Amino acid sequence: MGKKGFMEFVNEMKAAVKLKTNKEVEIVKSRKTNGCTLTGLSITTDNDIISTAIYLDNMYEEYLNGMDREQIVTDIIRMYEENRDVQEWDVSYLGDYGTVAPLIRASLVNYGENVEMLKGMPHRRFLDLAVVYSIEVELPGADGKTGGINVQNVCLELWGVSEADLYGQAMRNMEHEALVMDLCETLEGCLPKGEFKIHEPNVKMLVLTNKKMWHGAAMVLQTETLDNACMQMQTERLVIIPSSIHETILIPYGEDDIHGIDEMINEVNREYLDITEVLSGHPYIYDKGTKTVSMADGT
Repeated sequence: MGKKGFMEFVNEMKAAVKLKTNKEVEIVKSRKTNGCTLTGLSITTDNDIISTAIYLDNMYEEYLNGMDREQIVTDIIRMYEENRDVQEWDVSYLGDYGTVAPLIRASLVNYGENVEMLKGMPHRRFLDLAVVYSIEVELPGADGKTGGINVQNVCLELWGVSEADLYGQAMRNMEHEALVMDLCETLEGCLPKGEFKIHEPNVKMLVLTNKKMWHGAAMVLQTETLDNACMQMQTERLVIIPSSIHETILIPYGEDDIHGIDEMINEVNREYLDITEVLSGHPYIYDKGTKTVSMADGT
């Protein structure tokens, strides 16, 4: 028998997992950034608020490449069992804005690629991007690792706050979280010691992210951080290259330096990034004198 279509595969996994776990299993779809939608199985837990969703898109690729059906079912159940700590997680505190406020963080996403997703989320336009918000949480059983829960419109009603309140709170929370690194030193640090040497480019290049290196492109909203980068590179204007939603690259502004950057950015987006990590296909300009970020074409 030939390989099954994706939804036929999903339904077969649903039936097999339900039979082996004796749990209620539903098919769920989750909208991610940039129009990406994942399909998975939601398995009921003893927690009325939290369910475990295990996405099958990558597993289907493994199935097409020859992985045994029974092995995939075993892997799904193993992942469900490994998330026991999350299933027992008490999230009642998320209803209290006084508790949640210090955990609010901002992220940047592409506005045009996420119009439908943004309808359900408090956000604001930032040029051709959008500022969205999440609650930083410590994941149960993850040895101090953190994750983020997206803030939805219903949260504003529950908390009795506005989008402007979220933005102000996020900016205060992120005020001292910027991480600025020399790009060449960063790359050399990833290579075997003493075996390779990165040749310095003609212009100095800095990586701007946050201390967790996660959704750090939003640090361009912190003008004080950009001012410090200007002083470090002895320039009044910066070119901001959006390498992903997690970081940007800063270089001193020069008319000749922005030619061809669009092509370079889009090649990186196509060849090296997951679709959900793509931020934009062109650079931006920061002007220290006016404290503003604009698109490289002047709009």
